[in-house]
Amino acid sequence: MSKKGVSAVSGNISPIVGEKQTYHIAGWYPDTPKEERDPANVTWELFRKRSNGKFSTTNIKKKGDSSFTFGEASLGNTYRLEGYLHRPEGGGLIITPKPSKISQINKVELFYVDDTKGNTFSFMEKLRARAYCCNMFNKELVFTLWEDDAIGSGHHKNNKAIDSQKAKVNKNGIAVAEFTLTKALMKKAMQGEADSKQLEFYVTVEYYKSKKHATENVEIDNPYAQYYKPKPYEPPVTPKAKGSPAEQKSKSRKEEKGILDTVTGQLTDLWDWQEIKGTVTKDKVPTARKPEGRSVVVVSELKQKKKEETEKVCECEAKVRAFIRMIRVGEGTGELIKSVKYDKETKKNETIYIYHNFQSGYTTAFGGNKINDLSTHPQKNYGGSTAAGAYQVMRYTWWWLNGEELDENNKKKGIYNKDHDYIKKYKISDFSAESQDKICIALMKAQRPNLISKIIKGEIEDAIKNDACFIWASLPENNDKSHYKYKGNLQPATPLKVCIEHYNKFLKDELSDISPLHLKQGFLKDFGYDCCTGFDNIIQTTSVKSCKYCQEDHYDLTDQIKWQTQFDSKWGDEKAQNVACKKTCDDILNKAGLASTSKNEEDKFQTALENKDHNLIIVDVPVAKQAVEYINEQLKNGKPIQVGVDHALNYKGGRLNEGTTDHFIVIIGKGCDNGKTYFRFYDVATRYKDKGANKNNKLFLGNDYSLKGTTVYSGQTYIVSQVRKNKMK
Repeated sequence: MSKKGVSAVSGNISPIVGEKQTYHIAGWYPDTPKEERDPANVTWELFRKRSNGKFSTTNIKKKGDSSFTFGEASLGNTYRLEGYLHRPEGGGLIITPKPSKISQINKVELFYVDDTKGNTFSFMEKLRARAYCCNMFNKELVFTLWEDDAIGSGHHKNNKAIDSQKAKVNKNGIAVAEFTLTKALMKKAMQGEADSKQLEFYVTVEYYKSKKHATENVEIDNPYAQYYKPKPYEPPVTPKAKGSPAEQKSKSRKEEKGILDTVTGQLTDLWDWQEIKGTVTKDKVPTARKPEGRSVVVVSELKQKKKEETEKVCECEAKVRAFIRMIRVGEGTGELIKSVKYDKETKKNETIYIYHNFQSGYTTAFGGNKINDLSTHPQKNYGGSTAAGAYQVMRYTWWWLNGEELDENNKKKGIYNKDHDYIKKYKISDFSAESQDKICIALMKAQRPNLISKIIKGEIEDAIKNDACFIWASLPENNDKSHYKYKGNLQPATPLKVCIEHYNKFLKDELSDISPLHLKQGFLKDFGYDCCTGFDNIIQTTSVKSCKYCQEDHYDLTDQIKWQTQFDSKWGDEKAQNVACKKTCDDILNKAGLASTSKNEEDKFQTALENKDHNLIIVDVPVAKQAVEYINEQLKNGKPIQVGVDHALNYKGGRLNEGTTDHFIVIIGKGCDNGKTYFRFYDVATRYKDKGANKNNKLFLGNDYSLKGTTVYSGQTYIVSQVRKNKMK
């Protein structure tokens, strides 16, 4: 059957972010009837290239309209735009958006507290202002809520800004602020307003070169109106930055009115602004809050999600967010804090949890002290502890996360180690709310590599008792006791049952897309987790699904598991180091949250043995098959595997181990060369990382399930003789 419809489209394949582009039909299939060749009937659909290399729909479809404007969030992505009459065919233009050379604010919009767009507000509710920007990532905007008398061109000199808030532009080009209309506008209404039915206001969001922008005029019915006669007021002149968008624009309404506020009064060189109009009436019913019991977020980079019916919350990310909210309750910085209530019947005090200002936790240090500067960790001793922020991060932990080597007293050695510079690795620029949320994830991944995988799999009790309790003393290792001691006794901890209850409550919120955290959608991918896009297909490790060559999954744990050398003074003198391969491999596993392996028969797979004359190695095929299946399972769950290898027949007279195993290595990945499966390994028998962690250290899978390969550092051939089983610490 011959094809009918659009055969080719044309247009700009490198559009500038923020600029509107129109695409065109470049050709029709010859068998398309002339009466069907109507551009008004053509559907234009945008597809995005995913991590697996395949394109899937963005759900952006427009019939008869071929104009598209790519936003800041499109940067770094590749798209395919297709025009069709009936259904997509897989063709079209490949489009890679380019950043705008000019920093600018494209528009500002108003939203209700449930994140739906609006232009009519109640006097008794909150509003959210959202600014959309180009080429302004991490720039700080100033949102100003101000009253407008709407009569005459001037404004009374006392009619200053009601409230001002700062917010940084996120990686999607969006900054958000939230204002309480009731309190702020009540105050202004009591000053008197000429219109007895309504109050008018603007939200101006501006960016100044050194930092600030405005929503359109909004009116609010004022049930407390009084009258006064406005006095003429000459507005001050706002200097414009040279070559800026603001220089090409007329004055904003805010500038015309001469509105003064405590923030922008200190700034100069206005770079850009925008305005949008809205109305608020007294009779409108206030919009219901989306999160029950959620504390007020005055300024936050809230998740900017498209509210499409087809969208699902990523279950993996929801579980992790719920878990770290649970951590904060124990640390005294969450939305619930522990309190005591006296029970008159039992005449005893009982522990209860009451609501608490969640956002204030980000500026809370040990002892309830307040942090005033979030440009970095305060690194102060607050009368007994340096714990600071939402996750009560210690000063020495902050140092370690920045790559500092520490001594046994947690003092700086003056040695930088890039392997644990997680602040740089995960692009954490300060100690802001979003950065603190990221630091929590980085801590979990760095100090307990299996913790996040357990959370994703729903193994919450195990995650608390066997991993998280080693990072946060408020979490229990055993019922209601911490892992850590104080004056010889185990510290009290939040009871395990209560932790689970809090987690389940928060998970319910998160699965409903209700979250007070500042983590952006897709944050797990930033930390190397190829998490689900819906409620299915939960993957815990960095992996490539179903390789087209070998038809198997590939795994790579090199980001999570760090290579070590056995030639380390911690094992003793040179003689001790020469035989420290097993100890070093155990240490690698220990740092991944696993116990040292055992030589007991039930704790290993003996896959191969030298014969009695030690001139031939014999593979036990059934056992080797089980071992390979075990290795695959462990890699899928994000765990390294220690294996013993034979590198020379009759090595040292066969006196080592069981008479075959000469050396130990650690398997940390799986791949293939043109369909031939191999397992990648770390070799600890060298001082040089470029050899010990070389990507060419591969053990190839044989037809008899043997594993055989060459180590880069010496060129020796390794044959796996035993596979050790993993156990948790």
